[in-house]
Amino acid sequence: MAVPELRPWRTARPHVARAADAVRPRLSRFVRAAGPRVARLARATAPRLTRITRPKTWQYTAGAATAGLALAAGVVTVAGPWDSTGQRTAERDRAVALEHTGGTDHGRGSGASGTSSGSPRPAPSAGAVLAGLGGTTAPGGVKAAPGDQDLADLLDPLLKDAPGLGERRAAAVVDLTTGKRLYGLGSDAPLTPASTTKIATAVAALTALGPDHRLTTRTALEADTGEVVLVGGGDPTLTAREDARDLASLRTLAEKTAAALKKRGVREVTLSYDTTLYAGTEMHPIGVNENLARVTALMTDEGRTDDSTSGPAPRVSDPAADAARTFAGLLKQHGVTASAPGPSKATGRAATLATVSSPPLSALVERMLTNSDNDLAEALARHTAVATGKPADFDGAGAAVAARL
Repeated sequence: MAVPELRPWRTARPHVARAADAVRPRLSRFVRAAGPRVARLARATAPRLTRITRPKTWQYTAGAATAGLALAAGVVTVAGPWDSTGQRTAERDRAVALEHTGGTDHGRGSGASGTSSGSPRPAPSAGAVLAGLGGTTAPGGVKAAPGDQDLADLLDPLLKDAPGLGERRAAAVVDLTTGKRLYGLGSDAPLTPASTTKIATAVAALTALGPDHRLTTRTALEADTGEVVLVGGGDPTLTAREDARDLASLRTLAEKTAAALKKRGVREVTLSYDTTLYAGTEMHPIGVNENLARVTALMTDEGRTDDSTSGPAPRVSDPAADAARTFAGLLKQHGVTASAPGPSKATGRAATLATVSSPPLSALVERMLTNSDNDLAEALARHTAVATGKPADFDGAGAAVAARL
């Protein structure tokens, strides 16, 4: 007889399996210890058992079901409790306590937050550090900031003997509730902040846009001219690669755009591209550099000419034009012929044909900080400017970030 698998069991099965693995060693030790006693009991009761009437099939079934439910409840009780994500809280707390190192692999994983075989595991969320250093307990049970000496004892060994941080290093810890400086190491020395400014960019972008905000690239059809405009949404992670890794895909956008055009009976179009989301010059003051592409609202794979996803790499000279040419080729693969693309601007009358969107801003910020991604940093600074009504150029982006801090 086939018994259908219930949906609640399908949901709970991974948890029960992990719980069973956790208690299996205990059950094995119990069985080994109880074995001799069970054998003696069996020999003593054997004559009586021969006089007992053989149970019926339904009694076997009911007994087995009851024992199974009891065992499952016991296993879950021993292995639990569980948090809202389905992770056993003991496992989560132990992972934090072990302080495993690692990080998200944005280059080879299955998504912006995924990991792949052989890549570092995401580091567990650590508990509050400063609250664990001591300090007094404020009203309501909240720990106040630790004392100066507590911080010095913790941070001095990390900062003063850290050749990996360079010859000159500085740090400051400030209690935001009072403005009091709790710790300082060369904090008055004028130093170039370099990529630590990405932390400020992350805070500004998340504050202005929210962690769920996504960057959208779209195609629009001009009703008057029949022109198709590829509108850049300021997403440097837009990818033209076959394996999109959960990023916004130019290939998907081409497929969806071609399908929308065919529904209108259109198989030949004039193609243009729109980069007007950003203002000002595209070339960074540092000039041509393998750490940063030209800053434009339309590009694919950060303008990289190799298969890299982070770090220095040769870049195309005109990322927007290159992305548009690639898009024209993808349209042709789906039966729509496009002219050689040129720059333009989508009007307010243009009808959207198709869209693709980036991972959420929280994932983009994580990638930016993990990889020290200059292209993403410049993009998020400009999106902060757009969201706060400032010009989306180098000066406006810097002012927007500073204003949010």
